[in-house]
Amino acid sequence: MIQTEEQQKKEDNIITINDKEYNEADLSQDQQYMLLQLKDLQSKRSSIQFQMDQVIASSEFFTRKLIEDIDSGGQLNS
Repeated sequence: MIQTEEQQKKEDNIITINDKEYNEADLSQDQQYMLLQLKDLQSKRSSIQFQMDQVIASSEFFTRKLIEDIDSGGQLNS
């Protein structure tokens, strides 16, 4: 089976920093640890962004519904 360059890079765990490629296996333990931290932080950031998209969409929905209800003469407590 012929592998593409991209597939080979993933298999070799090649990372690019400042336009230079590095094999993760060649990094020091401290560098590998920092890389793991960065990967975890990127994952958390994506998850938080996903949650924020949900919160924003829901907030906009409920804001519109409240405005519509008040504008249509919905009953207010007086």
